[in-house]
Amino acid sequence: IRRQRQMCIRDSNYEGLMSRRAKYTPLKRVATANDVGEVAVNLAENNKFVTGEIITIDGGFTSTT
Repeated sequence: IRRQRQMCIRDSNYEGLMSRRAKYTPLKRVATANDVGEVAVNLAENNKFVTGEIITIDGGFTSTT
């Protein structure tokens, strides 16, 4: 039961953190698994010559902090 309680506290802290982060992101939301998947598929299908690149998927958050 204690572990379940800790997980619940972590989950609520995480949701609060993501909500606050979304406020400071130009797109006003945090990235989802679908956002990351779209970038991966786009790279695989359309950019065959790109290698070794680091791509930040954060809705513009890092450009504002």
